[in-house]
Amino acid sequence: LRALVALGPVLLREGALEIIAQHLERGLAVAQGSGADPRLQARSLALRAEVAKRVGDLAAAEKDLAEAMVLAHHTGETAVEARALVL
Repeated sequence: LRALVALGPVLLREGALEIIAQHLERGLAVAQGSGADPRLQARSLALRAEVAKRVGDLAAAEKDLAEAMVLAHHTGETAVEARALVL
């Protein structure tokens, strides 16, 4: 997830939405309940929300943003909170 979040802006710019979505889905599934860093999970959820928004799945985007906001708030990840508010 860390590499995907780091590469997210480049992949989004290149239009690799399907690739991002597939890897985020797998990574987040593994991360949930594994004790993975909740800040990384928040960043990953925000990225997945951005992908969902770009493909027109607003319900999925809203769900991921809500979850990202909760995690970000609890971990003090203000950058993710701000990004979620802008999306």
